[in-house]
Amino acid sequence: MHRLFKRLCCSASALTAAAACMFSASAAEGRLYNQFDPYWDTVMMYSITGTKSSMYVSACGIFSFCNAIYGLNSTEIDAVEFGTWAAANGSYRPGNGGTRATELYPKVEADWGERAHFKMLGFYDGGIRSARLMNHLKSGGVAVIHVYNHFMAVTGYDEENDLYHVIESACSTARGLEGDSWVTAEKLSDGRTNADWYALLQNTKEPEYSQVVTDRLHCAGKEAEFRLISDIKGSFALGIDDADGNRLETLYSRRGAVSCEQTVQSEMTAPGVYSCYASSCNDFGLIDSERVTFEVYDSAPEYAEITAAEGAMQAGEPVLLQVKGDTAESFVVEVRDAANRKVFRDQQTGELGEWFGDTAESAWTPEKPGDYTAHVVMYNDCGYKYSKSIKLHIDGEVQVTLDENTSAGLLSKNAEQSVSVPYAGTYGELPDASCVGAHFDGWFTEAKAGEQVTAETAVAQAESHTLYAHWTPYPAGDININMEQDIRDAILLSRLITEDPELETDENMLFCADINGDGIIAADDLTALLQALGG
Repeated sequence: MHRLFKRLCCSASALTAAAACMFSASAAEGRLYNQFDPYWDTVMMYSITGTKSSMYVSACGIFSFCNAIYGLNSTEIDAVEFGTWAAANGSYRPGNGGTRATELYPKVEADWGERAHFKMLGFYDGGIRSARLMNHLKSGGVAVIHVYNHFMAVTGYDEENDLYHVIESACSTARGLEGDSWVTAEKLSDGRTNADWYALLQNTKEPEYSQVVTDRLHCAGKEAEFRLISDIKGSFALGIDDADGNRLETLYSRRGAVSCEQTVQSEMTAPGVYSCYASSCNDFGLIDSERVTFEVYDSAPEYAEITAAEGAMQAGEPVLLQVKGDTAESFVVEVRDAANRKVFRDQQTGELGEWFGDTAESAWTPEKPGDYTAHVVMYNDCGYKYSKSIKLHIDGEVQVTLDENTSAGLLSKNAEQSVSVPYAGTYGELPDASCVGAHFDGWFTEAKAGEQVTAETAVAQAESHTLYAHWTPYPAGDININMEQDIRDAILLSRLITEDPELETDENMLFCADINGDGIIAADDLTALLQALGG
């Protein structure tokens, strides 16, 4: 069966107290079928005249009946099966007028009443203010109404606000109604939504489940709300017991004409652990829900804890943080870096309770490696509690730029380099640098002075950073590049000037041989060197 906007209901036996908080709206608040779901354009029906039309085009009478029964007692009728049945007996003629309501409704109870749990009370000319229609809705029945060239279901009446709950299977701009909504009598008495005919359907099904939904934590002295849910419209009773099973209070709700879901409130004054259950009843039967346990508190949380999953943590990968607390209705997780800057904040409604043994989770994905701290703050209506901070060490690669740091007169032979090093590991072997006219002394943390970084130096910075090459210029005339001047340099310079073919040279030798800096290696350079050597 193909449906759109279906909202699920579950039996009491299938729902635990923990799952109750996730329960969605009941049948009376949602439509079973949307005629304008594109699927229905593929479902073709043949009339007795042999013409055909899809259920997308011509089936509002079929869908309105199915939606009405669903709103009455949660029974799901297969629209294709029902449409085929109606077409066979002549009450539905696709392409030739659609549903013939005055032919369909006299026949429908005989074939569908028992299986869909309803009685047909009759169909009448009249508007939405008809006393018969209003009294029927007040008693918990539903109706199918006819407006201009269209059928819709009415599945509830809120007498206090004078509103009708309408399930519209085919929303259109002309009618201006949503799929399911509360509508005024004025809207249903004017234009294309003016009701001029109605059919009345009454439930014959006993309730098959009952459920109570409430917060697991309530503050003493404030109103606690309890949602009562059933598969049919009817009356509810809510029993509240203390931890020893003694009955403290019984609350009732009899707004059965409005909805399968009703709400009651109670002011819980004393802290402690309580339980409650709902009884759903109508003229055909009664069923109790499963019991739900909740806690009432009168003080701020006294316990807050945060832990991280064991094992290595890597930048770019989620870190799972687990939090626990007592009587906390919400919590905030914060992570700060080594400079105490906030890098992550996660606020959640947790309803944590030490008695309930809850653990909630928060996932943080660190962008960078580093050392961080994390803590959680537990909140309720009475105050808050900070946890102790925990340390988080995040591994990852740190990008290091290697700056040649060459000054005037030094000509670098390398392009700028960068390497990745492991945070909190060691730098490892870094590439050497070289330039003409100076000795490479190593990599340092500052362009001038600073500390030397070797292969064994620990990577203490989590941020990307720069290391700088330090240089010692070769002395002018240091032809053999040993960082000093002596007679051997004079001999080599003499061989350079005479262009000894057996002498091997390099850029540094030639750079140091040009003692006077005129760009020419000649006798005057040798004279300057000899003078420097004292002879």
